[in-house]
Amino acid sequence: MSLAILLLLAFVPLEKGTIPFIPKDMAVTEGHIYLLGERGLEIYELLGDSLQVIYSSESPLRAIDADPIFLYLLDREGLKVITRGAEGAGVLKGGRFRDVAVSRLGIVYLLRWEGDRLYVLDIGEEEFTLSSPAQRLECSPAGFLGLGREKEIEITDSRGIPLEKFTGDYRDFALGPGGLYVANEEGILRIDLESWPSSYRMISDSAIQLIDCNGDTVYYMNARGELYLTFPTN
Repeated sequence: MSLAILLLLAFVPLEKGTIPFIPKDMAVTEGHIYLLGERGLEIYELLGDSLQVIYSSESPLRAIDADPIFLYLLDREGLKVITRGAEGAGVLKGGRFRDVAVSRLGIVYLLRWEGDRLYVLDIGEEEFTLSSPAQRLECSPAGFLGLGREKEIEITDSRGIPLEKFTGDYRDFALGPGGLYVANEEGILRIDLESWPSSYRMISDSAIQLIDCNGDTVYYMNARGELYLTFPTN
């Protein structure tokens, strides 16, 4: 994929945000960054310049996501939910799941371990069969979903119906109000889904490993374990 690069976004390092490892997963809420530990056993919370373990699991964790109140964890038993401070841990839904994503409205999306089914937990529970299996799952504030496959990210509605598709290598991706953010070997692409492929912007450097969004702010971690945030502009 040939891309002309536009470099125009300020990035700000988080004070004392260097982590001595690259986490497996990251979740961001207002004032909090949750990092899934390198051994898959611990959840780290970064608040200001303090990094603390807030949750430990006897079995390796597979993925995490968060909303302003709850932290959602996937392990071998299924989906667990805890409040800040690791209070009230309990299994919300048992089963083998690969990834979890939560909308701003508190709707929980689960990707089955085989990657072929999507579960939606709201007031009730719905189940949908995907057009093809996926390995990764992300959710936008508006409820659109991003399904990550090998060299492909498919954007769908909240029920897994395909809408758009991004093709190319990537390390991680996130959905925010400004569109799709893709971390690849060149850096971070900001893609306006309404005008893709004609509208995109490259931000940051080429060593990005993890990325997440909170409102209009994009958080990312590079291969040196440094956490940054950016404020994308149109």
